[in-house]
Amino acid sequence: MPIKPAAPAFPSSKREPVPQLKIAPRVTRKHGENFAAEWCAEGEHGWEAFSNTGLMEWPEDDPNQPIDEPFDPRDARYEKIEDEILERTFAAVRTAVAEAFTKVAREVLARERKRQVR
Repeated sequence: MPIKPAAPAFPSSKREPVPQLKIAPRVTRKHGENFAAEWCAEGEHGWEAFSNTGLMEWPEDDPNQPIDEPFDPRDARYEKIEDEILERTFAAVRTAVAEAFTKVAREVLARERKRQVR
C-alpha cells in the first residue's frame, strides 16, 4: 500500500525564511532499524494498546484471596499472554516499520533539505 505524502512541515513561501535545522545528510537503514527497535520495544504504550482491544479483561480482585497474599495467579497469566502477543506482533512488523520509516524519512528530509538551501 503506497504511503500518502503529508503536507510540508511549513507552508512554502519565498518571503518567509525557513528555520534552519540540523538534518542528517542521508537516511540509512540503521535509522529505520533504530526507530523500529524503539517503536517495538515493550512499554506501557503497547500494554495500553493491547488493553484497549478488549481481547481480555484484567482479572477483578478475588474476594476469597487472603489480604496477606497479594499475588493473584490470574494477573500473572494475563500478563504472560499479553507479553507473548505483543512480543510476537512487534517481531512480525519490525522489518516493515523500519522500511516504511526509512522511505518516508528519506522523502520528507530530501524535500526539507532543498528548502533550507534556498
